[in-house]
Amino acid sequence: MEVPSPIDDYGRLMSRWESGWARSRRLGPAQRVAGGLAVAISDMGRDIEYIALSVQETQHAQLARIAAESADAWLTVPTLDRTTTEKLLQDADMEVVGPEWLMRIDLTRHPTNATPSGYALDVITDNHVLIGEAVTVPDGIRAADARMAVTGRDAITDKVATEPAHRRRGLGATLMAALAERAVRSGADTGLLIAADEGRRLFEAMNWETVVPVTVAHSRVTSRT
Repeated sequence: MEVPSPIDDYGRLMSRWESGWARSRRLGPAQRVAGGLAVAISDMGRDIEYIALSVQETQHAQLARIAAESADAWLTVPTLDRTTTEKLLQDADMEVVGPEWLMRIDLTRHPTNATPSGYALDVITDNHVLIGEAVTVPDGIRAADARMAVTGRDAITDKVATEPAHRRRGLGATLMAALAERAVRSGADTGLLIAADEGRRLFEAMNWETVVPVTVAHSRVTSRT
């Protein structure tokens, strides 16, 4: 029987990210599987998420074999060699989707951003999840929203979205600044997130640093008939 590779520094950050991501989405506790994590999601097309806690190919291969045989399973792995990792997952009969990145910031140094004219912000707290929303003034139409889940000294960013008609006005940056300030007041000092291409550009402009590339894939087995 193969021995799972140990958790490395990248995996520890992935585990910290998962704690906040799961809290933001109200998911149950993760289970340890083949040295990684398994999180039940039970959403259409995404029944379970496997998360690697190492950049080692041995762990990726084991999780890929498990995920490939599961219906509506997804796999998220940190990698130092995206080309090799994508081939490994494809060889396990998984379908690779767009590239993503694990990112981090010192929240105490997060840049501020003024609220654009014509908008108002509101931030509420729901079970350690900070939920920010930008609305138009005076009609109150939702223009953008985002959230940060605080877990100890970490704040994990999730579900950042701006409505198409309100993009390129700085609303994403404004929401992130407001959430970061509130997260620091809640005791957090490190921000973590996983971003796709468009999000990565937004966060880099706010001084977030890329820690490690992340490859995401899903099984070809589906529970739908």
